[in-house]
Amino acid sequence: GLVSILVVSYNAEKYIEKTLRSCLAQTYPDFEILILDNASSDRTVEVIKSMNNSRITLFEGRENIGPYDGLNFLLDKAKGEYVAIQDHDDIWFPEKLMKQVEFLESNLEFIAYGTDTFYYFEKRKMLILNTKKGATNFVDHTSLIFRNRGFRYDPKHTLADELFEKKTLSKSGKIGCIQDPLTVHRIKSDGTNLSS
Repeated sequence: GLVSILVVSYNAEKYIEKTLRSCLAQTYPDFEILILDNASSDRTVEVIKSMNNSRITLFEGRENIGPYDGLNFLLDKAKGEYVAIQDHDDIWFPEKLMKQVEFLESNLEFIAYGTDTFYYFEKRKMLILNTKKGATNFVDHTSLIFRNRGFRYDPKHTLADELFEKKTLSKSGKIGCIQDPLTVHRIKSDGTNLSS
């Protein structure tokens, strides 16, 4: 099934190319990348356009609507059977989507699947592995893939990604996590992470 990879970008010129290349390098062949740029004031949009890749569809927002309204906007456009969330400055290992889709295709009681995640602390140049049990109610958001069944985020909440997994997705099935670190989540030294 097609995977729709959703990216909401904002002032990510330093990272966005690396992030998108890690998506384009997936061994799973069937995906589209949908990006909403939240009115970046840097060169993010130029960098994305210069990649000139037919799998990438860019929507240029006129104003910053925030990360979760941004994801809802992209969910309205996602044609995939599966949706994968990617942060504008994080990295995936090449076999991430393949392993996740294979799991979801053979475990129908699962609505979503994540991966163990390396946290990369920019300031200290340190990688720390964050690992979860096989069945959980929350995986690192940038490792998340879920079945595309009309789910939406509730942007009113600060921790909308956690709420989305624990409340919205969990109502429709189990959430699993592969004990395989296939995602790198960047903790920025300037503290501008959404999650911080």
